[in-house]
Order: sequence, then structure tokens, then C-alpha cells
Amino acid sequence: MTEQALGKQAAVTTLLEVGATAIRTLLGVDEITAAPRLFRYRIDGGQFVECWLYDEDQALIDRLWA
Repeated sequence: MTEQALGKQAAVTTLLEVGATAIRTLLGVDEITAAPRLFRYRIDGGQFVECWLYDEDQALIDRLWA
């Protein structure tokens, strides 16, 4: 595995760990950008009800969230 892949995998793992424990409230959507990674959220009644993550390495994301 390349150094870049190890760094990316470590970053995604950290994001998942923090996301699982962080209390978050979406106040609004300020910006939509084009990038190698896309987070897509659905809010209902002021609550997150769905979150999707699309990535250049979708297989890695699918393994981490499985």
C-alpha cells in the first residue's frame, strides 16, 4: 500500500471515529463544491436522517462502513 493510501485510509478512519461520537446540529448548507469526495446529507425535522459518502476509492469507504 502506498504512503498516500495509508494516509487517506487513516484520515477516513479518523473521520468515522469522530463522526460516531460527535454531537452535531446542521445549521445550514453554505457551499457545494466539486471534489474527489462528496458528503450527501438528508435532514428531516431538523435531524440528520441519512448520510452518504461518495469517494474516488468507494471500495475503501464501503469496507470501512460495512
